[in-house]
Amino acid sequence: MISLTIVMVLLSLPIQSEETVIDVAGKWWIVETGMEIEVTQNGNQITWWVPAFNQKGIGTIEGREFKASWEEAAGAQALEGEIVQVSPDGRALAIALSNGLTLSCFPPLFYNLIQAADFCVSNVKPPLFSLL
Repeated sequence: MISLTIVMVLLSLPIQSEETVIDVAGKWWIVETGMEIEVTQNGNQITWWVPAFNQKGIGTIEGREFKASWEEAAGAQALEGEIVQVSPDGRALAIALSNGLTLSCFPPLFYNLIQAADFCVSNVKPPLFSLL
């Protein structure tokens, strides 16, 4: 009877996918230029749009790997990147691109302030007080 109960409990547990896809949907900014990008996501498939250029593209998310491609006057273009910061709830916060640029879900000013605050917390030592 106990083994039947264990089997029934195991069968009632929700099936988890092998890997949860990191959420990249929403508004993004290129930190170095301030350019805005809008991303939609369906599973690991993404589409993106750069309003400033009316440029559209497609891509995928595999683990922390980001791949994107698009067409422009010069022909087909592609870019890769790595999701380098993820929130506890699975939302991507920053993506380091293969061309040296960074995508952030925060506007550039806030991203830079967050990075500076993180640096200070990690690297600044408490002041030394002189003995009286």
